Amino acid sequence: MVRRFLINLQVNLAVGFVLFFFSERLFWTVFKPADQIRDLVITWLAYSVLGCLFLNILKRCGASDLPRVALAGAIYGWLTEGALVGTLYGTESSAPFPLSIVQTALSWHMLISAVVGWHLLRKSVLRGSFIHTTLISAGIGLFWATWAPFQWRETPPIIVPVWTFVAHAALTAALLALACAILAGDAWSRYQPGWFGLSLSLLILAIFYIQQIKTLGLRPLIILPLLVGGVLALLYWTKGTNALPESGAARFERWQCAAAIMIMPFIASVGYAFQSVTNAPGINPSWIFHALALIGAISFLTASALVIIRHEHDKIRMRPENKAAMSE
Repeated sequence: MVRRFLINLQVNLAVGFVLFFFSERLFWTVFKPADQIRDLVITWLAYSVLGCLFLNILKRCGASDLPRVALAGAIYGWLTEGALVGTLYGTESSAPFPLSIVQTALSWHMLISAVVGWHLLRKSVLRGSFIHTTLISAGIGLFWATWAPFQWRETPPIIVPVWTFVAHAALTAALLALACAILAGDAWSRYQPGWFGLSLSLLILAIFYIQQIKTLGLRPLIILPLLVGGVLALLYWTKGTNALPESGAARFERWQCAAAIMIMPFIASVGYAFQSVTNAPGINPSWIFHALALIGAISFLTASALVIIRHEHDKIRMRPENKAAMSE
C-alpha cells in the first residue's frame, strides 16, 4: 500500500508539473519580479491536485482518445478558473462573463495544457516517437516565441534580458522533459488512481471553492456545477475503454524523446532574442488569445462533444438486438 501511494504521488506530481508548465510557465513566459520559489512550488502542488482529478476523470470515464481528453481538459480548465481562482465568473475586465467561460479555461487550459501538453506531447514521449516529439516541441517553441512579447505590452511592461528568458525557458523545459519521462516509465505503468487521492484532492479543491462562494455569492454555486456536471455526465454516459496506464516504448527511446523536448526552449529563445534585438513589437497577444478562445476552444469543444455523441449512437445502433430490429 505504501509503495502504491508513493508511485501514485510521483505520477500526480509529474502530471501536476506538465499542467503547471503549460498553464503557468508557458503563459507567463518568464519569471516575474515578484515571483518567489515558495509560491511557485505551492502553485505546482495546486496543479498536482488538479492533475490527480484530471487523471481520475480519464481513468474512470475511459477517456483516452482525443475528443474525450478535450472534454476532460474542459473540466480541468473550469476547475482551475472556477475553484482555485474566480476568473470563470467574469471577475477580470479582460474576460467578462460569459466570455470568461471560454477564456482561459478552454482556450488555454483545455487546448494547450490538456490537448497539446498532455495528449500530444506526453503521448509522443510515451510511444518513443522521436520525430513526433521533435515536431510538437518545435511547434510549441514557435508559439512560445510568438506569445512571449505580450509581457512587453503589460502595464507596467515586463521586459527581461534575453539570457533571463533563456534561463527560464531552459530550466522549466528541462523539468518538463523529466516529468514526461516519468510519465512514460515504470511509475506510469504501475499507476492506479485510488479513492484516497481523489478524496483528498476534492477536499483541497473544495476549500478553495468555498472561498469563491464566500466572495462571489451564488454565481459559483450555479455556473461551475452546471459546466462540470454536464460534461462529466456526457463523459460517463459515453464511457470508453479503460486505457490507463498505457504501454510505452523502450527506456532509451523514451528518454531520447524526452531530451527532444529541449528543442522547445531553444526555438523560443531564438525567437525571443530576434524580436528583442530588432525591437519588433511582436504580434498583438489579444489576436492570439481571442483566436484561441473564440475559434479554437469553442469549435474544438463542440466538435469533440459531437464526435463522442455520434460514436455512442453508432455503438447503440450496432448492438445485436438493434441490428436485428433494423433488419426486420
